[in-house]
Amino acid sequence: MHHSYMPPGEPDTIPALVARNAGDRPDSPALIQGTRVVTWGDLAARAAATARWLRQHGVSPGDRVTLQCGESLTLDEMVAVVGIVSVCSCHPIMTNQPLASRRRLIERVAPVFVFASTEIDDAGYSAPVVRHLGGLPLDTGTEPGSGTDPATVRPPAASDVALIVGTSGTTAEPKLVPVTHRTLAATGRVCSLTNGLNAGDRLLMLATPGVGLFCVSFVPFWTGGAVVIPEDQAGHPQAAGQAGIEPTWAAGAPGRLAQVARTMPPSASGETSFRFVLSAGAPATEATTEAISQGFGAPRLNLYGASESFSMAYDGRPGAPLRIAALAGDGVVEASAGEPGEVQASGDMVFPGYLDDPALTAAAFTSDGWYRTGDLGRINPEGRLELLGRLSEIINRGGLKIAPSEIEAALLGCPGVAEAIAFAVPDPTLGELPALAVTPIEGSGLTARQVRRHLLGRLQADKTPTLVFLLDRMPVTDAGKISRRELAAILAPSPLPSDSP
Repeated sequence: MHHSYMPPGEPDTIPALVARNAGDRPDSPALIQGTRVVTWGDLAARAAATARWLRQHGVSPGDRVTLQCGESLTLDEMVAVVGIVSVCSCHPIMTNQPLASRRRLIERVAPVFVFASTEIDDAGYSAPVVRHLGGLPLDTGTEPGSGTDPATVRPPAASDVALIVGTSGTTAEPKLVPVTHRTLAATGRVCSLTNGLNAGDRLLMLATPGVGLFCVSFVPFWTGGAVVIPEDQAGHPQAAGQAGIEPTWAAGAPGRLAQVARTMPPSASGETSFRFVLSAGAPATEATTEAISQGFGAPRLNLYGASESFSMAYDGRPGAPLRIAALAGDGVVEASAGEPGEVQASGDMVFPGYLDDPALTAAAFTSDGWYRTGDLGRINPEGRLELLGRLSEIINRGGLKIAPSEIEAALLGCPGVAEAIAFAVPDPTLGELPALAVTPIEGSGLTARQVRRHLLGRLQADKTPTLVFLLDRMPVTDAGKISRRELAAILAPSPLPSDSP
């Protein structure tokens, strides 16, 4: 079953969107980083040059090119992404990953080239490495493919894969998710309509490349707006040398947004250019939400999505066809109104299946074609989606099922808590016990005993963690999510005393 959110006749590939914007507003900014501005006309020309190089070297739809980049994309790397997806699939990979991990990912993706903005010494990759500069590849000895006529290669279709991204890897090794051109176009359309975006809006891109949240970077391609790329690692937008191009919205994981917000320089006028901040990838605590809203001077909106199915809900408002399935059988039977069940999705925002893994793909879909998110949720009387946690993360304490989100929600309002996450630790008698990791607000003097007392006033005793860990910082994945898997691995083998009452 497939529900389409794309009207007939609308551009449904990235090169088609670029061409439309280049025709309608060639001199309007498309990409901004510091004083550098790439207009839609410039972007179309530079992406075409990269596409021409790829086609001359025998690359065509169905092939894959890996782009090695930093934790934050540069302007030139974003130009390279657009050029690559104009021909084939782009697989962004970050240099902050260990070399062995990068090699393993590249072997799984099997690209025809690896693009890199800097020299790579003895990387040992299983594909030729091509250095790119200014978004254009430098021909470093690779010969054009014999008999390839770029004019005969068809442009990408809506169903072709544009990006290959990884899952967050919070509970297992990241899976590789193909994202089609249709998904990127539909995401841009739905996000724009839901949040009232237009050509005058500019996105401050704080999403990490290589994960599903990076899809938000292409929303301005739908509106004809612009992507503002941070000038430095602090994530702040710098003066771009032109008036009227300050970002009007931002998007990223809560931790990254809060980090930027806490060091955001105050506006001289006391006003902000931001209309809203889109937070995705993980729940945000009350302290994190407050830091984001105060730093950006704008409300925080929560985007619910996954690498496999993006833009599923905005602050609970469905952005894609969703259903709540009863927790039995194949998951085809819908749960009763208001009852919890597995959140399932369909439509343009849903991925076609895991990369080169039909068995894993088959397990991810129901028999009638709905994607199984693995999330526990329900639809409230107002028609909004309420998330209750991951089915795989439900803590089974001797038969009592405890959702980590229930513990985390009970901690809201506890003074001194910056971040908190609940997770399971093994127990020889009960199977599993709930544990809690907390990052205190600096200088608060928060103790584990205070956390326990706060929870005991809001949870039944057997749901209240006896193990409370105070951490200076949480382990996070490349997507910026707190890793329950890593927390359990680090803390469970030798739990620290919780100074519980």
